Parts: sequence; C-alpha cells; structure tokens
Amino acid sequence: MTSRLPRRHILALVLAAGSFMPHTATAQSAINPLDTVRALYAKARQAPDAPYMSARLRELFAAQRGRAAARGTPMPGLGFNYLSLLRDDEGNWRRTLRYDEGRRVNRTAQVVARFTNAAPRRTTFSLIFENGRWLIDDIAPDNSQPMSQLLQADW
Repeated sequence: MTSRLPRRHILALVLAAGSFMPHTATAQSAINPLDTVRALYAKARQAPDAPYMSARLRELFAAQRGRAAARGTPMPGLGFNYLSLLRDDEGNWRRTLRYDEGRRVNRTAQVVARFTNAAPRRTTFSLIFENGRWLIDDIAPDNSQPMSQLLQADW
C-alpha cells in the first residue's frame, strides 16, 4: 500500500525546495536582455561573470587567460575593469548607473549602460538569445575596442 501526500503538503514541499535554490533567474533572463545586464552589474564583486556570457565570449576569455598563463603575464588588452571602465573605481559609481535598451532584432539585442566614474562613461552590450536566455556576446566600452577584439590581442 502506497501512501499519498495531500496536495497542500506537496505544494508546501515544492515551495520550500524552491526557496533553497540559488537566485540566478535575472542572470538567465529569457524575457528581457536589460535584466541580464542589470544582473551583471548587481552581482557580488567576486561572483563569476560566466553565467551572463555567451559561449563565444566565454571561449574568448578562456583562450586569453590561457595565453596569459602560458606567459606568466596579466591578460593582454584587459588592464581595466570592463564594468567600471577604470583600473581603480570611485566608490559610488554604481549609484549613477542608467540603462537603455537599444534595438532588438530576432535573437540579438543591445543594452547601453551609462554611469559616472571619474567622468561620464558608456558601455554598449550586445546580447544574443542562446539556450533559452539572453546572454552577453560582446561588450563595447566607450573609446575602446569591443571586448571580442581585446580578448584576441596577442601583445
């Protein structure tokens, strides 16, 4: 004889299990590319960026880390924090963040982040809809080459 749990107990178990799961839904937004960029800026400083990035961008980062490790040098082309656009951040620059969603065509989108960190700054994020979620495929800091090009630098 099998015992059956009442429906309300099953519902309570499902809800309880969900409360223990990591909250990464904003990093894996299937609805809005803007949520992915917001989540990247909102994440803890030491948390990995990989969950927010496309397979192509993760591979470019991995290849550049490999070249740097083989030489025993810092990663070529990345002498700055690509989120704040400076080597040293002013403490409150995140409070000035503003986002604008640019064009969205089929499975691609753009989001622009504007903020002040020693001066007005602007970063354009190119996103793709990959594996059921919006992921960052390239990052174009103001006055600099896109991240995809910087990560292929072999200086």
